[in-house]
Amino acid sequence: MIDQSLAPGCFGSPIIYKGDGPICSLCMFSATCAPRSQARRTALQAQFKIEVKSAQITIASRTPEVAPTPALYPVKVVDLLERIERAGVTVTDKLRQGVNPFTNKPGFMRIACDMLLRATEGVKRTELCFALMTQLNWTSETAASHTSQAIHALTALGAITNENGRITLKGNG
Repeated sequence: MIDQSLAPGCFGSPIIYKGDGPICSLCMFSATCAPRSQARRTALQAQFKIEVKSAQITIASRTPEVAPTPALYPVKVVDLLERIERAGVTVTDKLRQGVNPFTNKPGFMRIACDMLLRATEGVKRTELCFALMTQLNWTSETAASHTSQAIHALTALGAITNENGRITLKGNG
């Protein structure tokens, strides 16, 4: 039997243990670490009432404006994309025509598209976040979350490029 007092500091960690990972698969303590890691994970989930759910789902577009390869998107982005599709909003086409496809709701998308249409050099992520905070009277956390959603959605629709924290309409950068 291997002396467990010689085990590395990560021994039994529910966060670090990856049985098929390059480090754990070579570790001499892996066989005894795996059940301890799982037991600790289960105990922590019970203690803190953590319900394990996938934070992301795969979106399978029915008739997208731009057919992205199936990719993982956050759940709220999938919901937003589905609402845009149900409403029949042709985001990319409208933006190419210089028209904001969101005349009313959702407000954060209207603001994002307004900024993109006006800024020939693109918009920094931080600028969009600040605009959402000031125009919609949102907290920084809410604005950051919606900034991320807008960027993911517009990227998925093929309307923008996102490079080094600056988003630009395709064809403008």
